[in-house]
Amino acid sequence: WSRKTHGGTDYTCMDCVGVFAMMFGAGLSYWLASEGGYGMSFGVALPLIGLSVFAVWRLYKSIQQNEPWRSLSQAETTTA
Repeated sequence: WSRKTHGGTDYTCMDCVGVFAMMFGAGLSYWLASEGGYGMSFGVALPLIGLSVFAVWRLYKSIQQNEPWRSLSQAETTTA
């Protein structure tokens, strides 16, 4: 799946939110490192990364079940 093969799918807002989320996360990481050291920063970051991966996985599963994406999801499973 890509924008090139599926025209009209513009995720400009999602791209923007992602960039600001990464900027916020980097800033929070540096702040935690300055306050409690790098050990604290990693100690907070690792569980958050796991939680984020789980949340994105669940969201992706639910999005693939929606009608506009169902045919695409079925096409991916038959070609894989």
